[in-house]
Amino acid sequence: MGLYLLHDTTHGAMNRHRYRFFWEGVGHKRKYHMVEWAMVCKPKAFGGLGILDTKFMNIAFMLKWIWKIYQNSEGLWADLLRAKYLGNNYLFSPAVPTKGSQFWNAIQKIKWYFKMGTKHKVRNGRCTYFWLDWWTGTGPLRLTFPHLFACCDNHFATVEGVHDNNGWRIRFIRSSGHAETVE
Repeated sequence: MGLYLLHDTTHGAMNRHRYRFFWEGVGHKRKYHMVEWAMVCKPKAFGGLGILDTKFMNIAFMLKWIWKIYQNSEGLWADLLRAKYLGNNYLFSPAVPTKGSQFWNAIQKIKWYFKMGTKHKVRNGRCTYFWLDWWTGTGPLRLTFPHLFACCDNHFATVEGVHDNNGWRIRFIRSSGHAETVE
């Protein structure tokens, strides 16, 4: 579970044994289901039983690898990944190949989960997307200013690309309306 992203049918097979434990009586007589399986997997604080969902656990294990790559971990495995796939590129750069080994394909499928919950340090601004990454405020600027995001010229602009010594250079595809002016 920590090296490969398992298929949904595999998770279903693992969960089948777990929910049969709760929902089958003696022998093969089935019990009435009082709640759905998703509710059973919720944390106790949210009214569930706190049983871990295997799919989310698999994703969490894989995200640990992304965290290690993101932190520039040392080791043979990191050197191999950098040499084969990253080169001098950033993990979330569009220039990074999306196809490769089974492990790399799994990393590419779930790396957006990592971007959802991380706050970035801007540093030089080359690796931080202005609209898409959470680098200032309470979340990504695309969520804070949806009207401005909708009419911006480049959704994938980096912080370095829109900032220079004279200030911010953000281009829009049309002039500002009332909603954009308010934002």
